[in-house]
Amino acid sequence: MVYLLVKHKIKDYSKFKKAFLNNLDVVKDNGSQGGYIMRNSDDKNEVFVLLRWKDMDSFKKFSESKDTRLKSPKEGTVSNVEAWFFDDVEEF
Repeated sequence: MVYLLVKHKIKDYSKFKKAFLNNLDVVKDNGSQGGYIMRNSDDKNEVFVLLRWKDMDSFKKFSESKDTRLKSPKEGTVSNVEAWFFDDVEEF
């Protein structure tokens, strides 16, 4: 599995969530197998989105899609996003 973890600093969670869910079809149409929206327990305006793909080829389809760049959820976001990529190493 390949994972993308994106950190957003937001002003309004409901606006962010609505924008994210409105774009979920683009994410899934480009190979994502789903994921999670999580909030920092100490800072409710810090949101993390974790998405997964079965392999790097599937992720590349997502990352190279013009639709992905055009539809990133900016609504409710107050700062630039940070992103990290991970590969499965071992399950326990």
